Amino acid sequence: MKVDIIRCRRKTIALKIVGIEQLQVRAPLKVSRKQIDEVIAKYMPWAQKQWASLREQQKQHGGYQFIEGELFWYLGHRYPVKFMPTIRKTRLHQGVFEIPESR
Repeated sequence: MKVDIIRCRRKTIALKIVGIEQLQVRAPLKVSRKQIDEVIAKYMPWAQKQWASLREQQKQHGGYQFIEGELFWYLGHRYPVKFMPTIRKTRLHQGVFEIPESR
């Protein structure tokens, strides 16, 4: 398991699942490492449940092949897919899910 601890100006400790076996912890500047470790230990069953869910989703869906013109679900809406030779990153632009072409 990989744990990234980010100290920042906030009042509470936040845990975020950022991938399988990856956890991001945001903590106030004044909180000790021991307190952070206690929170991680307390919420470890929750994190393990989330990772199990992610693994199951990967098994069910496997890899995804995009097809030009298909409708792709993103954030609760369906957008047409279009391959673009001039962009570097996938983006949602003017109601179209744009994907860079492979070179």
